[in-house]
Amino acid sequence: MSKYDEKIRNSFEEIRRCYQALCPESDIIRKLGVSRRTFDRYRNEFPEFRALIDECREEAAALATEQVENALLKRATGYVSEGEEPKHVPPDVRAAIFYLKNRRPDQLRDRREVAVPELPPILLTVEESGL
Repeated sequence: MSKYDEKIRNSFEEIRRCYQALCPESDIIRKLGVSRRTFDRYRNEFPEFRALIDECREEAAALATEQVENALLKRATGYVSEGEEPKHVPPDVRAAIFYLKNRRPDQLRDRREVAVPELPPILLTVEESGL
């Protein structure tokens, strides 16, 4: 049995769970007990491993983006903190502006592009005087 079969192929579900938990890839590699170089070599040599890693990276990026968007929206709209003594956190205007500008850049950006119709060229004639 090869090291790939022993260490990697049998760990596909664990790898998927780690990516879903947004573990850094360096931690995943460490858990697998291989070096970064070996991890990259396996990714290049084994199509099923490459497909797994690519899919997991894409899913993790989408999950992280969703979490950040939710946190930004929560900050923009205000919330009540959790804990022993709940505390009202008021809306943050800067977070609201940032959220809106990025969600609707065509409607809410600072600069607007205005189309100016092209004007015909102006011709100037200079007459020489007899001085």
